[in-house]
Amino acid sequence: EEKGSILHSLYLLGKGIKILLRTSPLYASLLFFLNIFGGLIAPLNAFAYQRLLDWIMTTIDSGQWTSYGLICLASLSFLGLASFMIDRLADFIRQVFSDRLDISITEQVLQKAILLPMETFDNAEIYNNINTAATQTSSSCLNLLESTSEIIYFVVQGASFFWIILHFSWLIALISLISMIPIIHISLRINKHWYKVYFKRVEKNRLIQYLKMLVVKNSCIKEIKLYNVGTKIISFIVDNFTSFLKEDKHIRKKFLYEQTLIQALDYATTLGVKLWIIIKAINQNCTIGTIVL
Repeated sequence: EEKGSILHSLYLLGKGIKILLRTSPLYASLLFFLNIFGGLIAPLNAFAYQRLLDWIMTTIDSGQWTSYGLICLASLSFLGLASFMIDRLADFIRQVFSDRLDISITEQVLQKAILLPMETFDNAEIYNNINTAATQTSSSCLNLLESTSEIIYFVVQGASFFWIILHFSWLIALISLISMIPIIHISLRINKHWYKVYFKRVEKNRLIQYLKMLVVKNSCIKEIKLYNVGTKIISFIVDNFTSFLKEDKHIRKKFLYEQTLIQALDYATTLGVKLWIIIKAINQNCTIGTIVL
């Protein structure tokens, strides 16, 4: 598949997840399940809060106290503690998993590199790929681990809240779902663009890192001083970094305008949806707890 296509991205995602599962099936599975449970905490918390508010209003109207409010408060406290424990446990597993992943990937990349024929290292494109694999694969897989965990967490949480809104009004639920599309679209565009920028600079960044080491390396400093090339090397490094900075500034400014516009649209939609919910809930004589939920 062509690089950058959706199918190619899904293919790479699948390979990344296979690496995670191969490194430690136990830790990977635990993280996935913990994020599922973590995603359910917020909707359950919202339900408990709804029940508490309704109990308060009923108690005010009737003037009679019941033990139901204590159960709601206890549920909120339990859910808060559960959320804390899940977060801490997930962080612990993630850190241990990260160390294992780093060791495993580093070993695989280096083992692969020493088996490649000598002429491979004379090919600039292949050497760039080897350098990228050796320096970036571990961090990329760790990012994949973080991203996959967050995706599971927010999909479960989002689906739960969508189900809650759907039972109140399918039209509001549909509008809420559609309003997510522009934000997801701009996020994917930004990530894809920075990915291209990074790969375009791989070779030049490798050269810059090499030159930086030359300037401070004990075995090279004599020749640099003898031929008086230190200033030229530094100018080359600074000029390239300045060029990168200008390009990055232009890209960030462009995306800032787009993100601000889409975010403003999102806030306007959210405001409209909230107002719609309040009016609809009042017309249907819903409780305060239901409106807040």
